[in-house]
Amino acid sequence: MAAIAASGCTQGDTRDGDDFQGTCPAWVEGLSSSIYHAEFHPDSTDDDKNDTFGGGGARWFKDHPLDILSLSFYPTDEGGTQGLYVQDGVLTATFSRADTGEPLAAYDIASGPRGPGNPGQSVWTFQPKDEMYANFTLQIDLSDPGEEANPGPVRVDWHFERDLDGDPDTPSAALVLYTTNFWYRTCE
Repeated sequence: MAAIAASGCTQGDTRDGDDFQGTCPAWVEGLSSSIYHAEFHPDSTDDDKNDTFGGGGARWFKDHPLDILSLSFYPTDEGGTQGLYVQDGVLTATFSRADTGEPLAAYDIASGPRGPGNPGQSVWTFQPKDEMYANFTLQIDLSDPGEEANPGPVRVDWHFERDLDGDPDTPSAALVLYTTNFWYRTCE
């Protein structure tokens, strides 16, 4: 189990594929994670899927409140592929609190810690490309470091807009694979 702690600074977890960014106070990674897999098949009309995580028993870990969620699109420790693939369409992810609908900002930690230069966004759009979107982590802070922790479930709504090129002979498809890791605030 990894722990993040420091005084007045930003720290990162140096394990491959997990570039967790945290601003003090301190956090500990929970023992569980959530794996999500969704496919938008060419012959399907189901263009909306969702994932909800961080509710129920995941809200607390050893009396510590859930404070940060990280969605890893890096390969798994076992070498499994994770990422996003989009063909002839646009895939949109919208992040919100599952219990209130309040938008939540997710930010790419490769662009540095959350702040004025990397404020995050509640809606992410992925255009078609030849290879997978992979090797990145989106982080969601449920509260600011200076605020009281505010644990609660998070919902990601995935919407796929098909037939971007207007040619019905081009198959439209999308694939989403990621692992959500839970980080708990250990002190104020």
